[in-house]
Amino acid sequence: MIQKLRGMVDLYGKDGRKYEYIVDRFSSIAKNFGFEYIKTPVLEETVLFNRSIGNDTDIVSKEMYSFQDRGERNITLRPEGTASVVRSLLENKLYANLPQKFFYHGSMFRYERPQKGRQREFNQFGVETFGYNRPIHDVEIILLAYKMLESLGIKNLLVNINSLGTIEDRKLYLNELKKHLAPQIHHYCEDCQKRFQTNPLRILDCKMDAYKEATLTAPILLDYLNEVSKHNFYEVLNTLNELKISYSVDNKLVRGLDYYCDTIFEITSADERIGAQSTLVGGGRYNKLSEILGGKPLPSIGFAFGIERLMLLLDDEKFEFKTLDYFIINLTSNSSILFDILTKIRENNLSCDFNSNGENLKNGFRLAEKFNARNIILIGDQELKNKTLTIKNVEQKTQKEININDFYKGIKNDK
Repeated sequence: MIQKLRGMVDLYGKDGRKYEYIVDRFSSIAKNFGFEYIKTPVLEETVLFNRSIGNDTDIVSKEMYSFQDRGERNITLRPEGTASVVRSLLENKLYANLPQKFFYHGSMFRYERPQKGRQREFNQFGVETFGYNRPIHDVEIILLAYKMLESLGIKNLLVNINSLGTIEDRKLYLNELKKHLAPQIHHYCEDCQKRFQTNPLRILDCKMDAYKEATLTAPILLDYLNEVSKHNFYEVLNTLNELKISYSVDNKLVRGLDYYCDTIFEITSADERIGAQSTLVGGGRYNKLSEILGGKPLPSIGFAFGIERLMLLLDDEKFEFKTLDYFIINLTSNSSILFDILTKIRENNLSCDFNSNGENLKNGFRLAEKFNARNIILIGDQELKNKTLTIKNVEQKTQKEININDFYKGIKNDK
């Protein structure tokens, strides 16, 4: 028997319903915030991610699914969504009509050890904005992510926030950081010893060495920010205070992608159901990314959720069974009346299914129970003759006979 690859997941039943619920909910909220949907290819040229994410990041150096296609082009399954959206913005000249606000969702791929809430194929829901450069827009992005999580009923949320400043700020900071870490770097893990030469900022983000004294006493990046970046960051914090959004300034927060600058953030939850991976969403500013990819500098900010991790926080009971508004048990051989009723119900945006013509009543009720139907419609020879329907309300445990035309009129109010 052929089986799926390690780290790949089939989503169906309860998990499929959870996935659909999150995507529908987040899409609706994003539209309320003025965003529109964008879809980009799963396959991109490898150079897109080498340039945007950074050759020295774990994603590019260890985790990407890259190969050469039959045209001898270097191709990669996208490991994240932001770079593809920026590529689309530049290629399709969408920057000519700024500002722009997009949301997307779909599969991403990273070759890493599968664990709870994190697989090699995973799904993200993300948003990206272009042409907004004021601190208040940073706050709106954080607020949007916060509202999306609240809409799922997730509690104990905390915004962890930091500022990376500009590239020039980081150059000054990295010189001091390397001086500070150098005497102790040989005590760090193998990855951090490599990062010391290639990307020392990521040492601060290492979970293995997080409590080493040199890390705990490292210089603080905020002290090296230029006055504009510093002013903007504190304006973001003041506005979060006004909105009563709980946050913590995390001096060790650096994010894992090279294109970030200025405001970066993650939102975490203390919920034990997601295990050690408490981060639910991460994002920040990337004003230079469009320039890195061949365009002009463009104010940009966004974030992305890992959908599978959010699915762990949804109550199983609510999604255990699919729910139908109506289930029709047709005990006659008349298909015309069956499809008339089905059409009327579905035209009113209500869900409906049916049993095969002529099946016995017992089998019909069994199927209605399996589909968790709120209402059961019975069509027998007597109902057909009298142009009536027998309707059983499962929740209220009531049953009534109603003229079929009266049912059609009343169905508009059953939403």
